[in-house]
Amino acid sequence: MTSKRTQLADRVLRERGLTSVDGKIRKIIPQSKKTALMMLLEIQHSTTIDQLITGQSIKRVGKALGIDHSTVSKWRKRLDL
Repeated sequence: MTSKRTQLADRVLRERGLTSVDGKIRKIIPQSKKTALMMLLEIQHSTTIDQLITGQSIKRVGKALGIDHSTVSKWRKRLDL
C-alpha cells in the first residue's frame, strides 16, 4: 500500500507530464498533440485547451492566457481548430 505522500507525488508528476520509475523522474511521451504548456493551462483553467483558444480573436486569447498571439495561432493549426 502506498502512502498518501507517494500518491500525491505521483499525481503531481503525472499532471506535469512526468513519471517516476525506480526513483528516477522520466518524461512521459505524450499521446496527443498537446504541449506541456497546453496541459498546464488546462489544469489552471479547469477546461480543455480547445475551449480556451477558440471563440475569441487570437490576440484576445493570447492576452487572456498570457501567451503570444502567434502561439495561439500555431496551437489552433496544430490542433486542427
